[in-house]
Amino acid sequence: MCMCPSFSASSAMMWKTSADYDAFAKFGSARYLSTFSLLASNYQQLHLHEDGSVDTESELGQSAVKVFLVSLAETAEALGLRSANRAYRANFTINYRALFPDESRNYKFDVLVASLEQHSEIWVNGDKFELDAETLTSAQTVAWWWTELCMSLSSWNSSDSQQVALAMKLVSLDTAWAAFEYSYISDLINIETRPRQLVLTAINEEQKLTNLETMYGHQAVSLIPEYIGTQRSLVQSISHLNSVANNLGKGRDDLSVEILWDAMKTMQIYDASEKKGCPSGLGPAA
Repeated sequence: MCMCPSFSASSAMMWKTSADYDAFAKFGSARYLSTFSLLASNYQQLHLHEDGSVDTESELGQSAVKVFLVSLAETAEALGLRSANRAYRANFTINYRALFPDESRNYKFDVLVASLEQHSEIWVNGDKFELDAETLTSAQTVAWWWTELCMSLSSWNSSDSQQVALAMKLVSLDTAWAAFEYSYISDLINIETRPRQLVLTAINEEQKLTNLETMYGHQAVSLIPEYIGTQRSLVQSISHLNSVANNLGKGRDDLSVEILWDAMKTMQIYDASEKKGCPSGLGPAA
């Protein structure tokens, strides 16, 4: 007599097709025991801290987690479990599309770590960026289902009821994972565009100066308030770029436009003295 898993009407929604559902309901552990056992075995390879949490810091711990994440996706696929919609990946930037080239589960280690650590702030080149509240909420949901899944695997006994419960947790984790992945990667994309905006701002300001110089001439333009203001803004932009681009922490952002003006005056004096054939006192001593 076949001891088949007990299903509710809503259980069928966890599978891709009715055929996948029927196969699991009919054969239960007889067909899928090896699939679940391999997942449980990979879980046993994870390195745990004293508090029972999974080690994601050490090199060995990271390697074990990455193998386990692959096993999670393979188990869900082997069972024919329905996966969350990941069509949003098509809107990622080219760098992230390279990491997520299709709509497969593709559980990334860094995404898991971000969901477990749940940092609300990210620092980029000395600037602080806040993650969206929805991202943090999604991270908590992933962490909750991750813990539930780990608890089930830590006490795995291959019973039919555990198989049904584990299948449900795999689907729930996948749904939560996709929601967090979308929100988290979207936040990262937004954050990464902001430093590039600093460069674009400096380029636009430099172009504006060039246009004003063409319009008024190099001598007269220096008296135009708009030109003076744009010069000041450009120097501030370059100074800020200098500070954030220097990863050694020595970039200065306190250089003012007055330094530029003094340098320009010095060059004007030098050029004038050169034209008259008079020593300017600026070059090296004879």
